[in-house]
Amino acid sequence: MAYSKEIVDQVRELTEKGYSQRDIEAMLGVPERTQRYMKKKGLLEDISLLDNQTTSLYHIKQLQIETEIQNVKKELKKLEGLKCQQKQLQNQITQLRDREKQLTDQLTQMVQFKKSEDKYLWEEFTAGDLVNLFAPRSIPYVLTSLKIAKRQDNTRAHRFIHNLIEASTSNAEMPGPWLALVAGFPILADDIGAPSMAELAMLAKELQPYRDKYLRREYHRKAKPILIKLLAEAQFWLVDAAAVGGYPLGIMPSFMPGNNKPQGVVEAQEILIKGRWSPITRGGNWARVPLEKTSAGILYEILSRVPDPDKQKGKLIRKATLLALLSSWCFQAPNDFYPPLSQIKRRIHKDDPRTEGFFPSLYTAWKDDVEAHSNQDSSSLG
Repeated sequence: MAYSKEIVDQVRELTEKGYSQRDIEAMLGVPERTQRYMKKKGLLEDISLLDNQTTSLYHIKQLQIETEIQNVKKELKKLEGLKCQQKQLQNQITQLRDREKQLTDQLTQMVQFKKSEDKYLWEEFTAGDLVNLFAPRSIPYVLTSLKIAKRQDNTRAHRFIHNLIEASTSNAEMPGPWLALVAGFPILADDIGAPSMAELAMLAKELQPYRDKYLRREYHRKAKPILIKLLAEAQFWLVDAAAVGGYPLGIMPSFMPGNNKPQGVVEAQEILIKGRWSPITRGGNWARVPLEKTSAGILYEILSRVPDPDKQKGKLIRKATLLALLSSWCFQAPNDFYPPLSQIKRRIHKDDPRTEGFFPSLYTAWKDDVEAHSNQDSSSLG
């Protein structure tokens, strides 16, 4: 018999208070055997990801800085109101302005950091929250991985799980592959500098194309230009990664269309919307390394599941679900990538003489053409 998250949480709370399994069975009606199963599967574990003392200190510090800023502004306003030209007062005004700017910058940084913490970490997180997202045997592994991610300061992992729970709570009918796309693509977008991935996730969240064929058809229509931009942005990241030692991978639509515009763009859109993605690899030092064991290969495998993650199987790791692939990506700390994510910088631009290779230049032209048509359509609507 399956039990809800509320029952699991109640069993965990009573266990922590010292009640025996027999007492819990009498109070909740959950058999002792089931309680032992919950304990074995890790459902009665707990995890806290936010230090309450640190949060309190943050609020105290924030209040102190805001109070000092207000005092500085009052003093500054008082001095400026005198309209005095004396050198001493002018120096005081200058010093106060510098101090105001310094404090304002400091407060801005603190607020941004706090927003980041609020976005990625939450105060209470239990195994019961994962019951409807992962198989019972996977839950202890996920909880352990979250603890490791916290020690590594890998907030991407926490953000991914938070997004999954949030999406599942807001729409209980969303299938697993679409949950993974909505939760994981915004994180992947930040990692590789591909805003189109977040755009695709937002489109899927709004349209809910898995509900019927008409919504899926509308989703495909709106996803076509996004996929072209996604292809260009992903290829730029792969080229930038290869420049610092990463796997030299090219991604293309199956059966590359002609170069002429706009026909080449239209053909590429039709190919990509059908989920026909192909990799092109080169030899060299990477010849003996399986593509699926590299970050480039995992990225390609994730892209090969769009635009319809519930219908498309992967090309390299066919048995892996999109949830498993995105979990693997997000739970890997940025410095554990090869090369580390921090070392991969955007080096290639359309007019940069260092731009080499057929794919970056062609995909950039396609992307620019799609954006130009989008701007024209927006202007005509306005």
